[in-house]
Amino acid sequence: MISVATLGPAGTFSDMAAQRFFANQPIDLTYTGTIRQVFDRMVDGIEYGVVPVENLSEGFVQPTLEALLDAEISIVGEIRLAVQFSFISGVASLADLKTLYVQPVAFGQCSEFISSLENVTVIRTNSNIESLELQKMDITSGAIVPHHVFETTDAGTKIEMVSDLVHNETRFWIIRRGRGDYTTCTCPSKCSLIIRDDRDHSGILNSITAAFTRENINITSIISRPTRETMGKYHFFIDIEGSHLDEPVARAINSIAEKFPVTVLGSYCKAV
Repeated sequence: MISVATLGPAGTFSDMAAQRFFANQPIDLTYTGTIRQVFDRMVDGIEYGVVPVENLSEGFVQPTLEALLDAEISIVGEIRLAVQFSFISGVASLADLKTLYVQPVAFGQCSEFISSLENVTVIRTNSNIESLELQKMDITSGAIVPHHVFETTDAGTKIEMVSDLVHNETRFWIIRRGRGDYTTCTCPSKCSLIIRDDRDHSGILNSITAAFTRENINITSIISRPTRETMGKYHFFIDIEGSHLDEPVARAINSIAEKFPVTVLGSYCKAV
């Protein structure tokens, strides 16, 4: 039985990502309330975690990046899910709506619809499923819920697809406890790295880009996070095409590591 931690409760997008990645494998799922708790459960002994890392409209998920800075994990896979939200309510018309329950991420991705509602009290929840459960207990309220929940819910008023971005999606990382070389894929791969700015050198970003350019390696994403020690100093999270086992990638990483600490988070099959 494979032990897996992810954001819960059951029915969340994170739950869907975990179920899809580990399809046809026996898994023991543990649901947590926050991304940090996923990492904590892995420290306690759970082998795998599934965490959101990037959303097409919202960008990178900062709590995931923050947790990765000091976590002893390896990225072993990624999966992308279409993420769409819909509106449900017990009221007969929107004019009767008094309260809206919405999870913060859903709020950010459905802001245009929410701003169109008049004289409505917005209450933030911990999860989309909590929004649904609270709405069921209050017939004058509404909720923003994942579209797959909308399709199976009987409600007085239902509005399909209220997301700001029609083709929105979220990328999830599958992480494994401990640092190790778990690369087994033969398909097109990606490699994720952390490059830390904690030495007395200048030009970290130029060193990174120049090293990969010399080896004709494509950087697919690069995002900075402050070191929280000195103004103007940042750690960098990098995704590149290829595996750290490929000779050109290894040369580029070794070149950067001569000046800056590099952590290879993992090489894994690219989601399509």
